[in-house]
Amino acid sequence: MIVDIIILIIALFFLVASSNLFVNSSSKIAKNLGVSELIIGLTLVAIGTSTPELFSAILASIYKQGPLVIGNIIGANVANIAFIFGISLFLIVYLKKNEDILHELKFLFLVYFLLLIFSLDLKISNFEGMALLLLLIYYLFDTFRRKKKPEEYLKRHIKVRGIKKEMWFNNIKNYLFLVISLIVLIFSAKYLVSSAGNVANYFGVSSKLIGVLMAIGTTFPELSVTIQAARKRYMGILVGDLVGSCIVNVILVLGLASTISSIILSNTIFIEIGIMSLLAFLIYLFFTHKTRNQKLLGYGLIGIYILFLILEFILV
Repeated sequence: MIVDIIILIIALFFLVASSNLFVNSSSKIAKNLGVSELIIGLTLVAIGTSTPELFSAILASIYKQGPLVIGNIIGANVANIAFIFGISLFLIVYLKKNEDILHELKFLFLVYFLLLIFSLDLKISNFEGMALLLLLIYYLFDTFRRKKKPEEYLKRHIKVRGIKKEMWFNNIKNYLFLVISLIVLIFSAKYLVSSAGNVANYFGVSSKLIGVLMAIGTTFPELSVTIQAARKRYMGILVGDLVGSCIVNVILVLGLASTISSIILSNTIFIEIGIMSLLAFLIYLFFTHKTRNQKLLGYGLIGIYILFLILEFILV
């Protein structure tokens, strides 16, 4: 049992580390091959920080570990808004109203509404998974269609993630890193899923709870990007990445996982969708009201996250 826990922690570490290397390497290769910054930025914005959830979800779906998939997605989405955005409110002097963020939040409400509809039969079917993937295509198109200055927007995304232009010429190293990171991603995801299942069986808890706890680790990329964005004062990227990651976790990660294998849900999914929707609503109110207390909201969001974790243990 101790061995499984150690494997779980090590696999989670390598999953997050290799995800970051995979995104950076693929972006540099694309740039060197002449791929437009629009496509590179689209990749970064869409799946950059959701890569750990994506690979672990694919492997979990292949191994018929549906509860692990949904637990990780729910845990990641709650952590993004309640924990990571909550922390960011203490790092930033002032967050002004941003129409792009409000648009993203409205889209997130739509995604959660669809998730609620799809969950009524306590199952996300293959067809519903494909529908979510189609929604992803629209989301990507809509995201970049609305940018008034897409070049500057993408340049900032690349800068925040620490991708240095002077390194793009070194293609051999980038290809090597890409292959190595992909191999590590696959194997770390495989061991993460298998060890998580063993730990869940040993303690007599659902693999869904393990997935929720795993999300604390898989959201490290979002936390890293948030800190970097706060330091560089890229407020739009900071909030946009967190909200965008929540959207992508559902329409890409859950969409792809449920397309591979249908995912069975429990009755608690409705409570969890309610919590995720409440968090999105609080952020929406925050950006639409003139008088607001950032630190007070920060404490409130972190408090909600702690209550969420307690609730997950109770509902097991």
